[in-house]
Amino acid sequence: MEIRGEALVDSLYLPDWIKNGSFTREQSIALFEQIIPKFMNRYKGKIKTWVVVLEAGFIYQDWDFFDKHIGKDYVEIAFQIARNTNPSVDLIYGDFGNESKKGNKYEQTVQIVNSLRKQKLIDGVGLEMNISPVLDDSTKFISNAGNSHYVVSIDDFIETMKSYELPVHITELDVDLRNIDKPQAERFDMQAKLYGNIIDAILKAGVCKHITFWGFGDKYSWLEQTEFNGSTNADPTLFDDDLKPKPAYFAVRDILKKYAQS
Repeated sequence: MEIRGEALVDSLYLPDWIKNGSFTREQSIALFEQIIPKFMNRYKGKIKTWVVVLEAGFIYQDWDFFDKHIGKDYVEIAFQIARNTNPSVDLIYGDFGNESKKGNKYEQTVQIVNSLRKQKLIDGVGLEMNISPVLDDSTKFISNAGNSHYVVSIDDFIETMKSYELPVHITELDVDLRNIDKPQAERFDMQAKLYGNIIDAILKAGVCKHITFWGFGDKYSWLEQTEFNGSTNADPTLFDDDLKPKPAYFAVRDILKKYAQS
């Protein structure tokens, strides 16, 4: 398995000395010039793919630190520094709400990808797939994109992946069950069907390069942690609290095996 580095620039998680500092545009860019090469060079030869910028917040007023201190071109600046540091690695932009054309960050992702592609600064686009099942319809899912929730069809998902005209990386994939009020066996069966359909769609699209399952056991998932308003009923991963494989694990395995044999 390859390691993906994530992320070199992320406005959501910054130390207090940056968040509370008074930085000029030039000083903020200097942070990029110092930090991006530092991390990329530390893992040179070990990490072949980097998420350079994660979840740019252009559409959210007063949220994105680097948008405020540098401007929207901070994404381009970060990618250029990363490309100059190591031209041989794949550079991707990652975000949520971009797995469907109705997603609240689809258009922003398209704009970023198209701009970077013209300058040959990007090699792929990352989709965060934090989703939930739709009752009685495993051909659709609910996207839990930030504070927005909307229903996406599998066909829409496939079409959206292809629309970027770049390799796609599923950077986070989990299936949240907290709102499924059914016996546990039925909940896990619904989850397994959705996981299987999502993996089938990803492979059918033919543009996906990597899939990362977001968490290695239910009780260790971010969706069950209090700091993220989690719930012990989320049960979002392929493995239970004791790290035993759930029906979803076998559903994913069977889809992968089918494609491997075809």
